[in-house]
Amino acid sequence: MNIFAFWKNEQGEDELITPPLDGTILPGITRSSILTLARSLGEFKVVEKVFKIQEVIKAVEEGRMYEMFGSGTAALVSPICQFTYKENVFPVPIEEEAGAGKLTQRMLSMLSDV
Repeated sequence: MNIFAFWKNEQGEDELITPPLDGTILPGITRSSILTLARSLGEFKVVEKVFKIQEVIKAVEEGRMYEMFGSGTAALVSPICQFTYKENVFPVPIEEEAGAGKLTQRMLSMLSDV
């Protein structure tokens, strides 16, 4: 699995972020396809860089986290509605009716269309 976070970064830009391929993240066609499709939209920054759980928590607490999802061969795209860190639960926004955020739904649809 790979993880993607769609948020407003600290510079105020909408950004889809995922960890880089540095030996701890496995390269894969699903990850690569999501990055290609997201970049083709031209609607937000798409970045591969190291980020820490503290940055994710801060974005959630400041209301800058739009959504998060995992990706992988077996799951394709899976929404994340919350995560736990040091016994604290942090909610991640989703559209309740759909069970996923808009970008998560869009990425799944675009991947399915390919």
